[in-house]
Amino acid sequence: MGLGPVAMVPESTHTASLSVVSPSVAAGAASVVLSVALIGLMLVSWRNSSKAQRQHSLRMEELESANLHLRNVHERLGLAAEVARIGLWEYDHATERLWVSQQFAAQTGDTPSEWTSWSDFTSRLHAEDRKDHLITATTTPLGEMRESFFRLRHVDGSFRRIRARSGTVGTGGRPTANVGAHIDITDDHYLVLKEELLDSNERLQEFTRLASHDLRSPVRAIISLVGFVREDSGGEQEPAVVDHLAKIEARAERMNHLLDGLLDYARAGERASSLELIDPAQLIADVVRDIDPRGCRVVVEYSGPTVWTWAAPLATCVGNLVDNACKHHDRPVGFITVQAAVADGYLQLSVTDDGPGIPPQYRSQVFEPFRALKSSDEVEGSGIGLAVVRKIVKVHGGSIRLESEVGVGTRFQILWPLADGPDSPERHRDAEHEQHRAPASN
Repeated sequence: MGLGPVAMVPESTHTASLSVVSPSVAAGAASVVLSVALIGLMLVSWRNSSKAQRQHSLRMEELESANLHLRNVHERLGLAAEVARIGLWEYDHATERLWVSQQFAAQTGDTPSEWTSWSDFTSRLHAEDRKDHLITATTTPLGEMRESFFRLRHVDGSFRRIRARSGTVGTGGRPTANVGAHIDITDDHYLVLKEELLDSNERLQEFTRLASHDLRSPVRAIISLVGFVREDSGGEQEPAVVDHLAKIEARAERMNHLLDGLLDYARAGERASSLELIDPAQLIADVVRDIDPRGCRVVVEYSGPTVWTWAAPLATCVGNLVDNACKHHDRPVGFITVQAAVADGYLQLSVTDDGPGIPPQYRSQVFEPFRALKSSDEVEGSGIGLAVVRKIVKVHGGSIRLESEVGVGTRFQILWPLADGPDSPERHRDAEHEQHRAPASN
């Protein structure tokens, strides 16, 4: 069987055509695509950049706000430290530099620029406090604070009492600086001492009063017993016995005088509360008349006005000075002048005698209690009169001093403070001020 005839498919009359792109067109198309891509990238970059800028701006605002808050806190802390009188300091280990605050430097009368090194601090420490404080400051463990008390030298040469807290700070377990805070407690310290001294004086005065009262009873008993012995013997004692009894009686009387002086000295520490309008010349004349200074002529010189003051303690001072001048006079007739004048709110009072005078080596002792330049056998008295005068004058805010020349005489000078009268404008202003300050009653 043979092959059949082969059918011939005729060629289509429509043949497929191929598009041929020219090089210039292809380059233009690529450029367009590249531009679109670049624009896209730029849009993405701009969007990211804008977001970063906004974030950066927010961060800057937050940083500025935090910085402002930090400055405000620093200012408030500085103000609080100034108000509380707290001095701050820091010593940097790496630079070996010391920084101190204005209040710290003010505690010693310096400026911060005068505190730059650790030696500036240690050189101002009191010698007795230096060792203990330096041990405390240099041995404090990292992160701990310790309290200490010491004295720092002021520029005027005095020492200020300081209460301090200090510690060591650092990073990574390594100390990098010492920091601390100081408070000047000098005034508080002396206020406490003053209160303690006042309390001690009150207890001492109370003890003196009780002791004087308790000692007076046996003294009286001794004097009474001497009298009983004389009565029982009917006046038939031997000369030696009479002499012994007289000495016992004299010593007992002297003990009475000492107890009186002790009481006077205790009372001298009490400030008088009531003011009186007095004529100084009349007050002095009344005191002299009560003393009855036999063997002495007393002249009073005063031509000023009447004054308001504490009359009773002033009279005691005048009386003791005149009595002292008379007792220690060495002439048959002594001459004593009491002069007074008003000036600058004080009564200037002087008591001058023409007695033997006081040798220079004894002048510092005449105001001490129970100190007398002559024995009790030569001069009657307790040896406490001038001590009472000084104490009274000091308690009332005055002053006393003496001038003396051996063979010529002695002068005691007193500045005695005066007061405003109850009707004076100053007293009225003070009363109105106190009334204004007084809290309203509930």
